[in-house]
Amino acid sequence: FCKEIFGNKVSIVPYVMPGFGLAKKINEVYSKNPNINCLILLNHGIFTFANDAKKSYDLMIKYVSDAEKAIKKLKSKKIKQIKSYKTKFEPHEIAPILRGLLSENKDQKFIVNYRSNKNLNYFINGKNIKNYSTKGTATPDHVIRVKPFPVIITPKQNSTIEDFKILAEKAIRDYRRKYIKYFNNNKKKVKEKKTMLDTSPRVILVQNVGLFSVGNNLSASKIAGDLTETNARVISSVEETSKY
Repeated sequence: FCKEIFGNKVSIVPYVMPGFGLAKKINEVYSKNPNINCLILLNHGIFTFANDAKKSYDLMIKYVSDAEKAIKKLKSKKIKQIKSYKTKFEPHEIAPILRGLLSENKDQKFIVNYRSNKNLNYFINGKNIKNYSTKGTATPDHVIRVKPFPVIITPKQNSTIEDFKILAEKAIRDYRRKYIKYFNNNKKKVKEKKTMLDTSPRVILVQNVGLFSVGNNLSASKIAGDLTETNARVISSVEETSKY
């Protein structure tokens, strides 16, 4: 598909974690076709190059525009939504419950930031949210702020705030187990010693309520929310035309 859009002046570099290994793979791909002027690094981004900055910039605009035109031609379908209903509790009642569950010890404190809007709710209330929201962020850099997957909570219609607390306790407990397993599986793939961070989520998606982003301070929680909104837009647009 990329070749159809960009032609033979672009080469694809398969995903490699950042570091010397990625540099070697780029050199390997480029050496096979030194006449290219663009490299697409899967799960990293697009890089254009030329003899001067202006030409390189113009190439970036060209290839991104070509991609946008091709995407617009794809058949699209709306993401199927769960049944819409208003919960018996408000976000300000949920937030302190989540904040209490996030702390693994008395010295650990988190700030929770709530937001809800049309585009975000479209993403959160998708029937298949547990699939497309847990496959990773739109770019690996986001993992630093929001971790690789969110907590997803689906309150039942007419459930009480006490019901929600029980649901949230289980969801966050399950998340911690999943995160530990994720870390242990991935640390085997690198030679360097890795230290696991705290197991608390940075993104909590409550269907029919909204997004609760988490951080060590207000700024960090807002950044986590901003990145989640970006991921939501990217993933939603992909899900409308194919599969994320």
